[in-house]
Amino acid sequence: MQNQFVSDMEMAIDDFLKTLSFFDASQINQVYFDDRWTAAQVADHVLKSLENIPRVLSGESIISDRDVFLHVSTIKSIFLDYTNKMQSPEFILPSNDPLDIKLLSDKLSAVKGELTNVSTNTDLSLLFTGFKFPGMGELSGYEWICFAACHTTRHCRQLKNIYAIVNKNEFMGSGL
Repeated sequence: MQNQFVSDMEMAIDDFLKTLSFFDASQINQVYFDDRWTAAQVADHVLKSLENIPRVLSGESIISDRDVFLHVSTIKSIFLDYTNKMQSPEFILPSNDPLDIKLLSDKLSAVKGELTNVSTNTDLSLLFTGFKFPGMGELSGYEWICFAACHTTRHCRQLKNIYAIVNKNEFMGSGL
């Protein structure tokens, strides 16, 4: 069970990194819609959402007195429902400054390594008390890894949509 959760999380981050690699330096910070994030901002948001999870999973925990998968279906239904528009908590909002694609990719790869390491060497059936997830409270390790996978998958789809727009804009601009 633990291996499947970790594998799903790794595949989601790998897909995100692969999609991010399609963008070049001139496209990554390009604004295509008012009031929408750039590809770099999407990557920065995903990075900010993932980078603290290893610390949470390495922090204080307690033995669960509830089903450790209680919030898994809720997390999936929230983050994989693409019709549901969400507002990001302020602490993981992306930077408004131009961002470097290589630096973002390197940081995301490093976080993936940290997440893989901690999640394979931690009892994910514990409840982690270092951070209360908005609307759900303390999550089990399984729920944290599920969140990492589902949230990254959601934003990978967003990144793919941005990339499709980038290509359409380039094609339309070529006069063909």
